[in-house]
Amino acid sequence: MNYSTELRVSEEDANYFGKLCQSPNAELVGNAVLFDEEVKFKNGMVGCIQVISGENPENESCWSQFILYEPVKDKARGTTFLGEVTCSEVKETFLGEYKLSYGEDEYTISVLIEDWVEA
Repeated sequence: MNYSTELRVSEEDANYFGKLCQSPNAELVGNAVLFDEEVKFKNGMVGCIQVISGENPENESCWSQFILYEPVKDKARGTTFLGEVTCSEVKETFLGEYKLSYGEDEYTISVLIEDWVEA
């Protein structure tokens, strides 16, 4: 089955993280998660879009990825946590479609600039 959803971000975030995925930035800390937003799919799976700085941010641009999580019940504790099931290849862009396959299912997150309407 195909599951898709949208993740809307501000124009400011779209521009900022888009630039970070294109150009090195010496002001960043290496290997840091700079953006981390989750969305829930209709079947209960959770997708996460991340932007992560390179090991040497003065020489490397950031990259983005899509991580897919599955809710896992811990019966002993009576809690549920998210267990990572798969991760995309890294991308050098921020906006756009991220796709993953898991089992028989396809998952898509479209990262888009949010619509802003003046009240």
